[in-house]
Amino acid sequence: MFTKQLFWVALLVVSVNSQSVLKGIKASIKDGSGSRDIVINDLKDLAEAYELRIEDQRLPELTHDCLKNLDRLDTLVIKRCGLQNIHSDAFKSLTSLRILDLSRNKIENVDKVFIGLNVWRVNLSMNHLSLIGDDAFDNMPKLRVLELDNNRLTKINTNWFKGSPKVFRLQMDNNKITQIPKAAFKRMDTEAALDIWLMDNRIEKIHTMAFEGVKKLDTLWLTNNKISSITGEMFEDVVKIRSFYIDRNALRCIDDSALTHIAVEQFSIDRNPISCECLRVIKKWAKKSDVELSSASIGLGCLRDRIEELFEKQKQFYEDQLDRAERREDIK
Repeated sequence: MFTKQLFWVALLVVSVNSQSVLKGIKASIKDGSGSRDIVINDLKDLAEAYELRIEDQRLPELTHDCLKNLDRLDTLVIKRCGLQNIHSDAFKSLTSLRILDLSRNKIENVDKVFIGLNVWRVNLSMNHLSLIGDDAFDNMPKLRVLELDNNRLTKINTNWFKGSPKVFRLQMDNNKITQIPKAAFKRMDTEAALDIWLMDNRIEKIHTMAFEGVKKLDTLWLTNNKISSITGEMFEDVVKIRSFYIDRNALRCIDDSALTHIAVEQFSIDRNPISCECLRVIKKWAKKSDVELSSASIGLGCLRDRIEELFEKQKQFYEDQLDRAERREDIK
């Protein structure tokens, strides 16, 4: 009897805690009556909402079923709330949810929180993420956009997409990634044109088969890393790249095989230590292949060097002429 009473007390405490997490929180909602700001007293206040926005509140934790029975909720935004902990069942009853934005919080790790959700976009940017479990995005067949930028992640995990094969946009800019591994994007939606954002990392190495299985890239952002070489082997499977940005890296030249294999429309290589001789080869290739090439600062540097070279030659010419004239005067 005593054990049974303890069970019901514990159940009541969990229920109360789930309800009380949001109690007193200021929020903006949209429902059939329009948009309005409210202070949440009970989950019944949100029953008809299709959009719920909680911003600049103190909400460090989302507990078990704290969002239950919100069957119509399409968009959930929780921003700048100091959110750190999310119970594995916090979102499980949000069967209509399509957009989940948890950006600008303090989340450090994610594992089995989103499994089974029907969302097409998850935004975890500007958190403190350093660890994402292999199964974090399992059984998410409708997930299309995954935003992980401005965190503390050190690697791209190919297992993330084994249960979410429709992802076409991956944003991981401004993290601490040092390499792009083999078949990094093979489990994404390779029938679509992928958007890969990896600028402002610490990438030095790209595996020769990093883009294995990828057919089309809409945008490949590798700006501001430490990449010193790209080869044709990396892009053997890629039929088309619309925009390829590899500015502000450590490229001294681009391999001939890369120029042969890269089928790109817009190619930006600006602010790399590329030699002027190599730049001439790249420009010739770009003109022949009808590629829109961005290399202004390198071109200006080469122009400056050429002007200085011509100036030195001209200076030497006049000095030689003056020297000859002086010798003729001496003879006289």
